[in-house]
Amino acid sequence: MIVTQTLHVTLYSMTGIIQILIIGADADNFLLFSDVDNYTSAFETNVSRQQLIDGFPSDNIPDGTTIIRALSTTELCDVSIDIPVPPISVLLLQTEEPLEQQNTNFIEIQ
Repeated sequence: MIVTQTLHVTLYSMTGIIQILIIGADADNFLLFSDVDNYTSAFETNVSRQQLIDGFPSDNIPDGTTIIRALSTTELCDVSIDIPVPPISVLLLQTEEPLEQQNTNFIEIQ
């Protein structure tokens, strides 16, 4: 899985492009959560598998988010992945595992 994010902090929220390049075919219809509210309220809903593969732009990332949780809501593949968001303006994280087998061990590429 490759995650690419570009983040800009504004007064109330952050803007970012969330991209997962390898997602299993059965994972789809994602909800995106933030650790700011302990993952209780999705800041984006109905995000398709293809939108995440292409790079999903969001202006709704809550300010102070350090982890984004992408949760697939399909019955065949209800998995989630936690994506760390370090406090830098451009970030590229990479790992080769498919979403179904993904853990939270990422390699930062600079």
